[in-house]
Amino acid sequence: MPALDIQSVTKSYNKLRVLDRVSAQIDKGELVTLLGPSGCGKTTLLRSIAGLADIDEGRIVLEGRDVTKVPIHKRGIAMVFQSHALFPHMSVADNVAFGLKMQGVGKAEREDRVKRALSLVRLDAYLTRMPHELSGGQQQRVAIARAIVTNPTALLLDEPFGALDRKLRETLQVELRRLTKELGITAIFVTHDQEEAVVLSDRVAVMNAGVIQQIAPAVDVYENPANEFVANFMGFQNIFDAKVRSAQELAIGDTVIATDKIDVAPGEGIRMAIRAERVSITAGHREGAIPGQVSSSTYLGEQNAYVVDTADGPVTARIPTSVARFSMGEAVSVSFDPAAVRVLAS
Repeated sequence: MPALDIQSVTKSYNKLRVLDRVSAQIDKGELVTLLGPSGCGKTTLLRSIAGLADIDEGRIVLEGRDVTKVPIHKRGIAMVFQSHALFPHMSVADNVAFGLKMQGVGKAEREDRVKRALSLVRLDAYLTRMPHELSGGQQQRVAIARAIVTNPTALLLDEPFGALDRKLRETLQVELRRLTKELGITAIFVTHDQEEAVVLSDRVAVMNAGVIQQIAPAVDVYENPANEFVANFMGFQNIFDAKVRSAQELAIGDTVIATDKIDVAPGEGIRMAIRAERVSITAGHREGAIPGQVSSSTYLGEQNAYVVDTADGPVTARIPTSVARFSMGEAVSVSFDPAAVRVLAS
């Protein structure tokens, strides 16, 4: 039995449908990220799971219990937001203990659970501090401790690290994943950041226009996008029209390229994608490669990003700076790693 079963959930605001028959099953202890652009429906889905937004159709089942009509305070769910919303007049310990106090947990047990929760987020030395005496990262850790101390059925996180600097965000991502695995908490995380989703998640659900476009392990979403939207959103910079020549050959314009096995009939037109890091550039003309001319070069530290204009459209490549450098206007050939070519579903 899944810890969370989302069944054909539909939600509209006025006549705009923001969730369109969304279904997903999440196992106990799994961390799933809802990933997508602004307006895709990810936050509305999270709010629907929490009970902060009513749904028009469908069911939400939490550990075998239909909670579709159950108010938020009776769902056993904890939430963490980007704005950590700590009580400014309460100490760290009192902030974390607040939910337990509302549940009527006795003082001795309350103190033990608060100390353990703060120890898990590595703030056990900060019990008596006030929120204004903490950094932004420490305040967010307190918010997470306040959420987990109640032993929630599910932990919902709505872009909790969005306001933090990159280094701190990366640190908290690792800590959150460690924490959820250590406690076996079922967690749903919302973000628009692809890298954050891949780092954190057991599975990623990519959303667009109120629909889950793909839900799969993070590596599969990153390496094997289900369709063109997912490919674009997950950073495949190169997407082309191509024609299948054989089980291991595609034609892009007049150039035939090798691929891994393709389960599409010869002669069929398809859309293919490849990441910029899996594109190679060589000077001059090379047989079996696509000829073009360098039209853009951007230094990225360990890599140079090049755009090569070809007869079939621009090709983006990211080449290690230690390998080679190409000049603006230089005649080059681009080739693809056959194992990295992806055929996209229409």
